[in-house]
Amino acid sequence: MDDYIKLSFDYAKSLSELIITLSISIIGIMITFREKLIQNLTLISKIILAITWFLYFLSIIFSMLTIMCMTGVIDQLREKSSVNSQNIIITSKLMFISFIIATALVIVFGIIVMINNEKKLKKK
Repeated sequence: MDDYIKLSFDYAKSLSELIITLSISIIGIMITFREKLIQNLTLISKIILAITWFLYFLSIIFSMLTIMCMTGVIDQLREKSSVNSQNIIITSKLMFISFIIATALVIVFGIIVMINNEKKLKKK
């Protein structure tokens, strides 16, 4: 296998591992501070939070599937393997989509919590 192909697999694997690390870290931080986060939340905020956690979980699953697909491609096509294999492309796209949507929902959740806290402060 050419050096540039090996390098592309290494970068793809590193990126998948990074998504796993970030997703687990964000979920961990949110769960650690869940008592403060969940106090007096509206139903929509709780739903957004649950969807966010689920999407981060999906991004972890898709990251692991991407790494497994890369392993399979390398094993099957030792000399002609490529990061552009269809199964790698599909799982990596699903990984990125779920991660980006989850991250956007964390931002939306944060905005909703800030707005609700401001409303509570104005009432006092």
